[in-house]
Amino acid sequence: MSHIASRSLNLVEESPVPAPPELIEQCFNRVEYYQPLYGVTGVEGPLRSCRDRAVVIEMALDSLGRRLSLVDFGSSLGYFPFFFADRGAQTTGVDINPENTAVALATQRVNGLSATFKTAPLDLTTVSAISPGEYDVALALSVLHHITLRRGMDYVTQLVAELIARIPTLIVELAHRDEDVNFAWRASLPVDPLEIFSACLDIQIQHLGNFSSHLSSSVRPMYLIKR
Repeated sequence: MSHIASRSLNLVEESPVPAPPELIEQCFNRVEYYQPLYGVTGVEGPLRSCRDRAVVIEMALDSLGRRLSLVDFGSSLGYFPFFFADRGAQTTGVDINPENTAVALATQRVNGLSATFKTAPLDLTTVSAISPGEYDVALALSVLHHITLRRGMDYVTQLVAELIARIPTLIVELAHRDEDVNFAWRASLPVDPLEIFSACLDIQIQHLGNFSSHLSSSVRPMYLIKR
């Protein structure tokens, strides 16, 4: 699934479709317009660009080929499931907010891409229902700090260990306590962001880069973890 090879595909991304009025209304009145709508034009000003991270992830997963199976936890409006579905992957988006799921499905009716979307939390109950081999890759991008605030670090380290036990490749983007923000989750995070992997056994961790967020001038690290 190399970035160079993807340019030779007939990508939906390269021929976006105008957004119908009801989709625009959903984005601005019913959800936080956090991600761009993939394969859709006419809806401007998302809080975060996603393509920079998507391209880095695509290159990092190149050895797995185009037909990989990927799940995105905290999928928001569906950008990453659509990005990889556009390149031949079998993808699933899981988000806790049913309105986000509704917008992702409405976007799918416009862009025509094959992806599955579910409303569910990222928790031990959800993860324990994953069969070994069901997915090749899991994404958890700027999600885990919210769970740390609600459940604590011990829960999140166990959650990550359960994820990597079931899915051989995990890509996470981590908020950290040095960010210049005033949100409650900041104080709940460890000094060392990599402490989140402390319960995982026999893993390799690769730093994929640092990426800006919409909250401050701070950047967030993204890592690839392999069993």
